[in-house]
Amino acid sequence: MRIAVSACERELISVQPDGGRPEDALAESAERVLPRLRQGVRNRSLYQHVVRAHPPTMRFVEQVIEAGGEVRTLSDLSERMIVCDRTVAFIPASAGRRDEMLAIRDTGVIDFLIGVFERAWLRAAPLEPNPARATDPDITSDLQLSIMRLLITGSTDSAIAHRLGVSSRTITEHVRRISRRLNSSSRAQLGYLIATSGVLDEPISQM
Repeated sequence: MRIAVSACERELISVQPDGGRPEDALAESAERVLPRLRQGVRNRSLYQHVVRAHPPTMRFVEQVIEAGGEVRTLSDLSERMIVCDRTVAFIPASAGRRDEMLAIRDTGVIDFLIGVFERAWLRAAPLEPNPARATDPDITSDLQLSIMRLLITGSTDSAIAHRLGVSSRTITEHVRRISRRLNSSSRAQLGYLIATSGVLDEPISQM
């Protein structure tokens, strides 16, 4: 994967879940990616909203944007993915092991993965080096929508926190606000109310 990224000539697409990345990983990415961007390679990257409050990742993002890259965020990103020049894609080799990547060269599978990326890209919020964006109402609304979707599945606060890259305390507070809004008295009732009230189809104001 490292060789493919370093040799990328036209387009580099990446999806980076799990919140803020370790500084050593960011430094390694900068060493590989930034020279490609400065030579004209188009780069689009998706991160989770939580990185907006993670200084090391934001410093890396600033470098990427200055070099011509584009970065957006969503509350929920399921798996890591890197696509180089639309000729090779890298995805996790097995569940729970995102450090082991499987190379895919089948054009049909790559086209499918890019389609998944494009749909997520359209829903994502552009990330700019501005700390105020961390509390943007649109970001909060997207996070709450993701939490409600996961509540319907019966996920626990800790499981939701892990999936969205935030703390369990943050999830608990959002669940409290959602429960208050829907007048729910129990976790089971809350899931039912979310599923039947139509709230997932409506714009969400600050709760």
